[in-house]
Amino acid sequence: MRESYSLLNPARWMTALGCAVLVSTASAQCPEEPLLANTTGAGLVTCPCFAAGEEAGVFLEAPASHYPIEILRIGVGWGSQQGGAFQTVEDALHIYEGASLPNIGGPTFSAFAPQMTDGFINEFDVTSGVGDRIIDSGPFLVTLKFFNANVNMLTAPSVVHDNQGCIPGKNVIKAVPFSGGVPAGWYDACTLGVSGNWIFHVVYRRVNCGPGSIGDNYCMTNANSTGATAEMRAFGSLTASDNNVMLEAISLPQNSIGFFITSLTQDLILNPGGSQGNLCLTGNIGRYSSFAMSSGSAGMISLQIDTTSMPTFGNPPIFAGQSYNFQAWFRDANPNVTSNFSDGLEITFN
Repeated sequence: MRESYSLLNPARWMTALGCAVLVSTASAQCPEEPLLANTTGAGLVTCPCFAAGEEAGVFLEAPASHYPIEILRIGVGWGSQQGGAFQTVEDALHIYEGASLPNIGGPTFSAFAPQMTDGFINEFDVTSGVGDRIIDSGPFLVTLKFFNANVNMLTAPSVVHDNQGCIPGKNVIKAVPFSGGVPAGWYDACTLGVSGNWIFHVVYRRVNCGPGSIGDNYCMTNANSTGATAEMRAFGSLTASDNNVMLEAISLPQNSIGFFITSLTQDLILNPGGSQGNLCLTGNIGRYSSFAMSSGSAGMISLQIDTTSMPTFGNPPIFAGQSYNFQAWFRDANPNVTSNFSDGLEITFN
């Protein structure tokens, strides 16, 4: 593996679907979660620096409460300096569970012969392949293994990165012996001079998502810096005495700090305190601020609440017949530093 980078045009980037496989979507299955990635936006730099048999990939981690998870699709950014390169068929997409540098071990799942299109984030349905796509705990490693060498072929297509600074421990390279290369083995890509994070992502769903989703969404919300609107959802039991409610907010900006708020009373307050979002609550508002957390690479926060002690004044329990409203409040920069809100979620308890 040798370093040789070329700039790409971000405007050319979009997602291409590959290796489509028809699968059943039984209603009992959990919904898809927001994609996992270490990057946002398009690839900027291509790396025609790989020998046949080498691998590039990323470590990813879902929220701990989601495991076990089922990997559904894998996306890989692929590009060339000039664009318009012929499609190539590479060796395989691999998943490694329980892996850590430098001793990665063998893949637990493989999807062979991915066809790569220049200038796209190529996304592959991996519900057909060899091995196990169920991940019991994270982090896990996803890689592309090269069939075609592109070392020092400056116009050849290859994997791309974001040129935004390489996050240690997140980006990997597997080198094989060849003249002038580094010794064979697994490496943190940052130590080899890679200046960004590989453009990879996975789409997954939880294997177990509890008794099902609960609550009804309401309230007008505004787009955050991702271009999407943050959405509330909840899983668990509508019976207050079961004390089994998991709140989630999805489609947040990556690595944004946020927490949940709650009230018995709904409202619509536009841009409170200069926020770019809308507050959907009023009255006695309780904050789960002691449980503030990062949205991480998944752009999501979650919290198992205690229905016997709500954070509103007096810390009352939830009683049968009450309707509590929930919302997520999070930091954003769109483009200036500000805050934003999810939509609201009303849960009526038995």
